[in-house]
Amino acid sequence: MDNTLEARKAQRLLWAVVVGFVLLNAVIVYLALRPGGESGEGNRELPASTNALESPGTNRP
Repeated sequence: MDNTLEARKAQRLLWAVVVGFVLLNAVIVYLALRPGGESGEGNRELPASTNALESPGTNRP
């Protein structure tokens, strides 16, 4: 019976970690994708036309 109690504790801890990780990612995605919210600090350094997957020098007109 002691093993069952330990297994339940471990499973509960694992679920808590997973749920916490998912919630943290949801908050990060929400903050990254919200339409407004710029407070004038200029927190968007890259222009909208920059594609991070392209190699440097291929972004010319």
